[in-house]
Amino acid sequence: MATILSCIDSRVPTELVFDLGIGNVFSVRVAGNVIGTKSLASIEYGVVVADVKLALVLGHTHCGAVPSSLLVFSDNKTVEQETGSRHLQKIVDEIAPSVERAEFADFKSFGAGEQKSFVDEVAKRNVLRTVDEIVARSAAISQAVNEGKVLVVGAICDVKSGDIEFLEK
Repeated sequence: MATILSCIDSRVPTELVFDLGIGNVFSVRVAGNVIGTKSLASIEYGVVVADVKLALVLGHTHCGAVPSSLLVFSDNKTVEQETGSRHLQKIVDEIAPSVERAEFADFKSFGAGEQKSFVDEVAKRNVLRTVDEIVARSAAISQAVNEGKVLVVGAICDVKSGDIEFLEK
């Protein structure tokens, strides 16, 4: 039926969010629901081999990968300097283009409520950017989209209410 790229956050398990049984969708989970070589290959498998009709990027509110990325960039540090992990940089690098350069500096000056709203806004931008990147980085998925065989769309799950908002550009 679908391939769903979602975050590793345990508050948003796709099968429960959409009231599906195990095996009803291809679930691809990665922190920040970002696209990388292996996650893109998994989505391609769903589209090209399993012939799913929908590739969904499912982000969520209060996503921890977003403020972590914002703080690292606002301090002009690398993730390795901040955490000791060099591999997490790939996730931060995928989220960063969803934020304007000036917004990184502004983030630290925001109040707590403003920071939470901004994190949710960046999570939405990240979902939309990831949707675009899936089509741009995969010739196979791009072809399937152009032939009308699959839709690639984005959505945000509100972790407090459980509501899903499908996003439009």
